[in-house]
Amino acid sequence: MSGQIDFDAEVIRLGLPLSMKSAQACEAMDVGPTKLRELISAGEIDGRKRGRDLVVMTASILRYNANLPRAEFTLSPKKSKSVSTAAA
Repeated sequence: MSGQIDFDAEVIRLGLPLSMKSAQACEAMDVGPTKLRELISAGEIDGRKRGRDLVVMTASILRYNANLPRAEFTLSPKKSKSVSTAAA
């Protein structure tokens, strides 16, 4: 099982809470409550109900972030600045 991360174990190793309330999860993921619920509905992250509270399992946030696609950018080549020297 080399190359695979046990996110549940990582949560414990890092001393993170096992779950967090939805407001904390939104802050940690930098998303709003609507996007958080969309991610839960799509099965991207693990949301649970604890009484009236919605809690998100921290390991699922780590797993989600680890599986996001790598950002790729195409940068245009820098234009060389031509230096013109005037004869004195």
